[in-house]
Amino acid sequence: MIKQQKNLADATINQAVQMKRIALALEDRNAIERERNIILERKYSKKYQQTHNSSNIDYEDVSVIGINDIE
Repeated sequence: MIKQQKNLADATINQAVQMKRIALALEDRNAIERERNIILERKYSKKYQQTHNSSNIDYEDVSVIGINDIE
């Protein structure tokens, strides 16, 4: 009985740690997405669009890291 409770407690702790990692990864991803949006906003502002064609957006230079890439 005690061993079963210990195993359950360990599993609960492991699940909590995993959830915390996911939450931190999502926070990182959101921060990266905000930075990406700022870059795009600056790059494709009206002033920039006056001299450049906005249909040629280069998304590779502002790509977003996926949640699987953070771990």
